Amino acid sequence: MSVSELFDQFVEYKRRKIEADTFAKYTAFQKHVSVFFKSKTTISVSESVAENFRDWLLSDRSLEPVTVRERIIMMNACWEWAHKKKLVLENPWADVKVSVPPKQRPEPFTLTEMSAIVHKFRSDSNFSNYADYVGFKFGVGLRTGEAAALQWRHCSAECDRIWIGESLSNGGSRKSTKTNKARTVPLTPRLQQLLLDRRPIERLPDNLIFTSSEGRAIDSKNFCNRYWKPTLASLGIDY
Repeated sequence: MSVSELFDQFVEYKRRKIEADTFAKYTAFQKHVSVFFKSKTTISVSESVAENFRDWLLSDRSLEPVTVRERIIMMNACWEWAHKKKLVLENPWADVKVSVPPKQRPEPFTLTEMSAIVHKFRSDSNFSNYADYVGFKFGVGLRTGEAAALQWRHCSAECDRIWIGESLSNGGSRKSTKTNKARTVPLTPRLQQLLLDRRPIERLPDNLIFTSSEGRAIDSKNFCNRYWKPTLASLGIDY
């Protein structure tokens, strides 16, 4: 069996076992596998060949080292799966490592910066739909997908508490949070009032609390590119 054929089978195996956005990483990687290995068979892949593939990926300036490490992990998982299926005899990827240099985390926003960001969203008619969304994220400390996933059933009757246990990926699939842990957060009077002001008289439990300008689920990539980054740039705030 060729390397490409084996990896294609592995991708199909993963289709029903992982989230759509994670599965997209596998399908995107198929082209790299096909280009590098061409018609090479699995039996021809030694540890040296595996390391050559790693180095080839690292030479692609469009790929971060952390992405290359993620893809080598995919190849290792593919061979482990294939070994269980008796499609290969050994795993040449087990000891192939990718060094990822540490990255300095960006400084958190100051209170002044957060206030300026929320004010910018409220004062700009093109951005104002997202002002409560941004303010609530800051107030509770939510990830973008967690805030986008909030429904009225997650909110207490008095809007003084919010349950956080789900996340929306790019406005689509609903899944558990990044940490796979749920939490209930008490809200300050200001955030409580924000929710009370937004809460419609007639509402369904599954209705989203925050939506896009078109009334749909907020797509994190679209929000980031069209609203978040332009706002920070206009305020001169690094991101």
